[in-house]
Amino acid sequence: MQTGSAVRSLVARGGGEIADQPKAPRSHVGARGPVVFALLAACAAGVILLGGCAGKTAPEQARSEARERYTGNRAELAAQQARQDFQVGNLKNALGNIEAAISLVPGEPTYHLLRGRVLFEMNRLDASLASFNRAIALNPNLGDAHYYSGLVFQRWSDPQKAYERYAAALSTDDSDPDYMLAALETLISMRRLDEADRLIHDSRHHFENNASVKRAQGHVAMLRDQPAVAADHFHKALLLMPEDKSIMEVLVICHMKAGNHAKAEYYLDLLLKDPEFASRRDLRHLKALCLTAGNRLVEARSIYLKLVDEDPSDPQMWFELGSVALELGDMRRVQNVVSRTIAVWPNRFESFLLRGMLHERENRLDDAIADYQRACRLRPAHEEPYILLGLALQARGRREEAVEAFRTARMVVPGSARAQELLLAGVDTETEEQNR
Repeated sequence: MQTGSAVRSLVARGGGEIADQPKAPRSHVGARGPVVFALLAACAAGVILLGGCAGKTAPEQARSEARERYTGNRAELAAQQARQDFQVGNLKNALGNIEAAISLVPGEPTYHLLRGRVLFEMNRLDASLASFNRAIALNPNLGDAHYYSGLVFQRWSDPQKAYERYAAALSTDDSDPDYMLAALETLISMRRLDEADRLIHDSRHHFENNASVKRAQGHVAMLRDQPAVAADHFHKALLLMPEDKSIMEVLVICHMKAGNHAKAEYYLDLLLKDPEFASRRDLRHLKALCLTAGNRLVEARSIYLKLVDEDPSDPQMWFELGSVALELGDMRRVQNVVSRTIAVWPNRFESFLLRGMLHERENRLDDAIADYQRACRLRPAHEEPYILLGLALQARGRREEAVEAFRTARMVVPGSARAQELLLAGVDTETEEQNR
């Protein structure tokens, strides 16, 4: 409109200037004046036409923007309702509302992200992944889209692809703990421990005081069979999150594996004082093991008696009770345990090991050897029956057979230092006797 007015002013001025010029011969004025005016008029019309083709008029533009705002508001209202439905678990309504929002504004990546999350909760994983991929295509820096797509691959038991998505999420925000832990835990699950260590090191400035990262470091150390190192990491995690009792449980295992039974018992006592954990059978069993390792056998026996009374169907508790009773010299209880376990579990090798040890205490070596041989047949892949058999044979003076039993024990467990030591001692003894 402004362009048209300017041209129209120019035309008016042009007409005036032409009129003010000195008059020319009539025939000349009559030929030139209408031509100039016609050219100017044509230029003005062209400018007006070009202005109309280049864009909308102001009222049209205003109406278009108003329509866009109205559509955007409708879409956002639908998306907000979808978020509320999703939070309360009304997935069907959430899906309908977010799809309505997408139909209005298909280019908004967060709408596709929410649709993917709803579909994921509905276990429609293929459609969920498609929505996450669409969100990523619209905004590659949308970390949550990468993260949740990783969850889809994790559900499909594809840890490599899950890790790739978690790593992509982390690249968008390396300070997000969810992205970091997802990537870290996936590496640990794939036993890629060196990469896990590098990830922890590279991210240390963000997560130096993150309890979950400390706990993950503890798991890495446990997988490397470094229980003392693991205990240190879990202890730091517990300091950062003292209310998390699950960390205490792992600390108990770490200290027991490291041979630090006093510290294991300390954390067990803290757990067992909590009413929520006081009746936990597994924790009381660990307490009995700690007491046994600390040679507090009477206290351990009391716990085992309660455990077998509560659940007589647990053979392991009976075997451990029998072993503690044997160490205490409680032969009557050992005999009761042996009789019960052989009657109820005749194919468990532990019963015959226990009876064999009882026979040895009674100086019935031949009976003990027979029981150990029975145990070897029932559990040929376990070193303990062969070692006890070898020792009994050695005590009976049957040294060649003892050496063969120790040799079998070493074959069953190639890295067994105990079997190797007994074998070498047996071979040396046999050689000395042959040289006499």
